[in-house]
Amino acid sequence: MGEAPPVPLREQIELLRAVRGAAPALVLNARIDTYLKGGGLEETIERGRAYLEAGADCIFPITISARAEIEAVIDGIEGPIAVMDVPGLPPLAELEQIGVARFTWGSGLAKEALARAAQVAERALSGQPPAAA
Repeated sequence: MGEAPPVPLREQIELLRAVRGAAPALVLNARIDTYLKGGGLEETIERGRAYLEAGADCIFPITISARAEIEAVIDGIEGPIAVMDVPGLPPLAELEQIGVARFTWGSGLAKEALARAAQVAERALSGQPPAAA
């Protein structure tokens, strides 16, 4: 089974307008799944512009990683974008330099913490002494 297609643009715009109307003070970071679901740069820019016009404060093209594409989205939507820690993402200082407004590790930090917790549990269950902190 493949990924479901992106939510139709009109439907997403209506949702964003409703959220903005219901919670005007909320910071609305609008996720765009085009890179997850087979779209690309043009669709990301189209959706980003529409989402900003509908009331989003920031656009989040999840899994975007190439510097050139990040810059193209920033230039194309003429608004702030958020990025997530994924393989190939430029360093934070570089992201700041090109104008990225927000960075998130997504679930990455939780996954790292859970992996470490599993290692500690395996060690304890094997009868080994606790590891030094």
